[in-house]
Amino acid sequence: MKIAQLKVFYEISFEYELDFYFRTSHIYTISKQVYEDSHPIAHNEFIDESDYIRNQDVDNYLVIESTCDINNYDSINEASAILRPQLLVILGILSFFTDEAFLSYEWVNMSSQITNQHIQGSSNKTKFAVGHKNLVGDLQLLLNKIEDSTEEQQILTYTLFERFRKALHFEKQSIENGSYTDESILAYVHILEVLSDEYKDSFRTTKEQKDNELLADLVNLIANNPDNLPIKKIKKTINLLIGNQVTLRAKILQMLNELGLQNDKTNDIVGRFIAHRNSIAHGKKSLYQDIVVFPLKPFFSFVQDIYELPETIKLLAAVCMSKYFGITIWQKEWNLYLKNIEKPTIQSVMEFLKNKEYKNLTLKEFISGKINGIIPYTIFYYFINGKVNHKDFEESMSEIKKVKRKTKKICESLFDCCTILSDSSDFKLAKISKEIIITSYKKHYYPQSNIRDAIKELQYHKINIIWFEKWLINNKPLNI
Repeated sequence: MKIAQLKVFYEISFEYELDFYFRTSHIYTISKQVYEDSHPIAHNEFIDESDYIRNQDVDNYLVIESTCDINNYDSINEASAILRPQLLVILGILSFFTDEAFLSYEWVNMSSQITNQHIQGSSNKTKFAVGHKNLVGDLQLLLNKIEDSTEEQQILTYTLFERFRKALHFEKQSIENGSYTDESILAYVHILEVLSDEYKDSFRTTKEQKDNELLADLVNLIANNPDNLPIKKIKKTINLLIGNQVTLRAKILQMLNELGLQNDKTNDIVGRFIAHRNSIAHGKKSLYQDIVVFPLKPFFSFVQDIYELPETIKLLAAVCMSKYFGITIWQKEWNLYLKNIEKPTIQSVMEFLKNKEYKNLTLKEFISGKINGIIPYTIFYYFINGKVNHKDFEESMSEIKKVKRKTKKICESLFDCCTILSDSSDFKLAKISKEIIITSYKKHYYPQSNIRDAIKELQYHKINIIWFEKWLINNKPLNI
């Protein structure tokens, strides 16, 4: 046997400082100047000068230096194959910590040689910083957890990182045109699916307890009422018993509960994305769409809610992995997302509408989301998606009739709602809505980049509006 050493260089376009060891690999960064000094360009009269121009966006270089044993009869190239599993694990860890998809084939330089000894960990201080974020603590905890894990647990860890890296790659490739949105969502949901299996024992215990309670209730209903069986209650109990099955959703919710992540919003996210996952994985027939909106996708997508993004399920998968590993990365991002971006659930909105809670709010309080974060746009969103009826939508917006000053905040917050309310049979509500639309146009207060996008969005949802469309035609806004 002999020892082969492989050194791979990757360009990094963001501020990044690394220096740590994993198995027989040393992972570190070097400056752009150090790399260029050690890898001078060898000019050739037969090569175009433009080929010598280096990537100007490079901030520094990632170096992954590894060793492995190869047979005496193997060529040095065999080291690439032997070290590939270790390299992919390292790239998975880096991708998870940086939110950047590191790909094995995107190296800019690679060298290999025979050496005398394997790379071993050093007592030098570990470094792991992305921008101003120091992630050394989380990295060290993760490496220690891997080191102390069984082989089965290590394989699970590597699987999770690999799925995350691939999903992240699909997501990044889809930012501009949505090419792989379905694939990225499927991969992120798979992370939750794989990880939730680790909590199956506690799930089984919880299920058995609930089954026993339901069976006891059923027996009592029958035993205590032999002459006059409460058929409705019996049917309800039987349905609950039948419904208490092992489903992917139930397993994931059990995991979220044990990780301290379960709440109404996470429950809603899980339900939505399992539905997307089922559509993608099982290939529902209704893929074709006769109306599409910008940005135009190169393929029809099974995820037809244009507001649904892989970012949501990515953050949930990432924070679950983080909690499972006992580290803190992704938790701040997840909390901010839940608070500021994820919409209130349809359940909370329906409760808001049922109790007419909007009547106790001023328009300023409504716009600020004083009650459960529900704002006018929240109700608009659920209305155009067919989950809130027109009557409830319009009634909840009655406070608009009191608008006197059409400020930027007012216009931006109410513009989408007003495109629909401009057709209201309530004369005053329709009048104020039209004024808000006109003011928004004149002062560029509308939330879209182009005012016509508002009607395209409604047409996508099969919602016809009259006044706003006529106004667009007759006034010919300049940015159309």
